[in-house]
Amino acid sequence: MTETIRTLEDLHRILTEDKTLPPSRRRDLCSSVRSVARLLDRPASDLPSDKQVIFRLLKTINPVTAGISTKRFQNITSDLRKAFDFGKDRIITRKHKRNPEWQNLYTMLPDQKLKNGLSGFMTFCSSQNIHPDEVNDGTTAAYFEYLSNETFRKQPKRIHRDICRLWNEARSKLTPWPDITLTVPDYRAASNNIPWTDFPASYRSDVEKYLIWKSGKSLLSEHSPAKACRPKTLDLLQKHIHVLSSAAVRQGFDINGFRTLADLINIDTAKLALENYLERYDQKPTQYIQDLAKTLHRISCEWINLPNDRR
Repeated sequence: MTETIRTLEDLHRILTEDKTLPPSRRRDLCSSVRSVARLLDRPASDLPSDKQVIFRLLKTINPVTAGISTKRFQNITSDLRKAFDFGKDRIITRKHKRNPEWQNLYTMLPDQKLKNGLSGFMTFCSSQNIHPDEVNDGTTAAYFEYLSNETFRKQPKRIHRDICRLWNEARSKLTPWPDITLTVPDYRAASNNIPWTDFPASYRSDVEKYLIWKSGKSLLSEHSPAKACRPKTLDLLQKHIHVLSSAAVRQGFDINGFRTLADLINIDTAKLALENYLERYDQKPTQYIQDLAKTLHRISCEWINLPNDRR
């Protein structure tokens, strides 16, 4: 009986044992399989013999970062393609079709967004003999594990969230859809910001006054901003002020030292806040950190340097 190939370990074994290959060719093909497993930092037994999956993973590898030359990387991928071609008649990949029950639901979906978003999940459920009316949060969790460990799809957390949202959307649009609401997972990191209400009242009042002024709706101000901000911009400004203030406190600044916005843009306080984020991002001035710095500069130019009687 011809041995089938399900993993890269199987492929390596078939290549090693095959005596029809010239020794140098067999050596190169086997080397490519071992090299790919090392580059992906996974045992060959954990990597599927799915050419599409493996080459999708290889696209995430930077040869320089991996410590090999671009030419060497190209040779590895070229030999790996030849290794796949050699074993193609024995390679087994998971190709499932949706059963009629799931296919009927798929056909009912009213637009391409829902079809594209739910297609893979429906096929997964069909392959696992899960009926539509048996779907629950455990089913989507199992699909997330499948995405992460077997298909190696990018951003499995995002796909998990989208599946749940789209399922619930389909339920709201289609009467024949199973009467099941899925919980949309929240993968956001827990906020480490200090509760806004913990900051002194005078500080929160000054921030509120600044945001009202930035909105262009301050009736008592003698000096209007150059351009009134939209609600989304005001919300972002408030968030920046909050995270900067929290960062400064995490770095040792006394929270009671915040009385007005002048205390935040004080050079020493501002440095503490930005240093906290630079430490978090390995001293790399990310775009987010640059945006925080711009907010500090904007407050300094627009608000702190504005005489109190003109605010």
